[in-house]
Amino acid sequence: MAFSPQAFRNSGDVEVSRAALLSQEDSTFETAVEIVRGVVPEPHALKLQSETFRLGNHPSRHRKERDDAALLTQEGSSVVTGILCGTRMRFQIFKRSHHSIPVLLAALVMAVGLSSARVQTPLPEEETAWVCPMHPDYTMDKEGKCPRCGMALVHASPFDIRDYRLDFRTVPGVVKAGQRVKFLFRIFHPGTGEAVTKFEVVHERQFHLFVISQDMAYFQHIHPEEAPNGEWSIDVTLPKAGYYKVLSDFMPAGGAPQFLARPLVTAGYAGDLASDSAHLVPDAVSTKTVDDITATLAYDPPAIAAGQYVHLNFTLTDSASGRPITDLQTYLGAFGHTLIMSEDMADYVHSHPLDILSTPDDDGLPRFLIPPGSDLEKLRGGPNVTFEGLMPHPGVYRAWTQFRRNDKIHTFSFTFRVGESLERY
Repeated sequence: MAFSPQAFRNSGDVEVSRAALLSQEDSTFETAVEIVRGVVPEPHALKLQSETFRLGNHPSRHRKERDDAALLTQEGSSVVTGILCGTRMRFQIFKRSHHSIPVLLAALVMAVGLSSARVQTPLPEEETAWVCPMHPDYTMDKEGKCPRCGMALVHASPFDIRDYRLDFRTVPGVVKAGQRVKFLFRIFHPGTGEAVTKFEVVHERQFHLFVISQDMAYFQHIHPEEAPNGEWSIDVTLPKAGYYKVLSDFMPAGGAPQFLARPLVTAGYAGDLASDSAHLVPDAVSTKTVDDITATLAYDPPAIAAGQYVHLNFTLTDSASGRPITDLQTYLGAFGHTLIMSEDMADYVHSHPLDILSTPDDDGLPRFLIPPGSDLEKLRGGPNVTFEGLMPHPGVYRAWTQFRRNDKIHTFSFTFRVGESLERY
């Protein structure tokens, strides 16, 4: 495994051209950092722009770029923090001065020396914390609730970025459009290879499955059931011959959230994967109607940039009367559900509505849209529902948003463009 970030620099004359992870074996990391030129201006603050890499399954619902190393400063000291493939290394430099570069180099040389001496460092998969199943980037060292969605934190291994092994098969083996087929899944631990049979409940289900056609015209959100032998299954009927992406979303007990994609090509598909891929066009209108719900979507900020959190603010009205909807039912433990996918089907965002009401006093107790312990079937909501998402790369994205009213699921699709990152390095 090799890691080679791009050069980073600040407004002064310091440039570090390369930080490479050379090997990762038996808890030992060998690192090489080349100091190219310059001195550190004082005060100084440096930030790394890392080379883009997409984690197949980082413990975040966002497949996003991450800064894999950063040079930060604190009052009275400089701190070099490297996050290489999920492992944190920390060095203290006790003097802020123009002599920081030699000290920094010495610290890095010492790190390589310690690595060569095979000093044992805790592996990411061995580190545990209390983590939000819906927002796995939020962790604590004790029990509590997520400040974003109100979900109870679970004790797990959120820093373990390894993909679990997912075996996916169909019965019959040849899938034909218009005919029912059974999807079967088995999940195995990436370290022990043992079958996983215990999972966390995330928004009322242990396994969320998404089936999306390559042209992104077809979307299905369903939930397989687990058999006593640990195999998950569900019956599916695909509408037309072609290529589909099957996305499995689950959280093994004690592990990290998984969001794993598998391809599926039906019999009778004679098309070309490249020419049949999605060619999305951003919506020209922000209001759409599905049955008895009319949804108007506003983005905050209006101009969405890659790497920036955005709020998707829905306002729901009754299609016949035009009156604000106040009888929205909960769906999967919340007042809605959204999956966002990039046009190239490489980036995904799985989101549920924000459940924390903003208050003028940030130090006050949180107020929940859905109070803990509520009878979800008796709750009613609307007309405003807000989702949060972070799109890691510029491009065109499609969001499928689902609401439940009168015991029926309504699915809306909205397409929007994401611009270049606003950050400048």
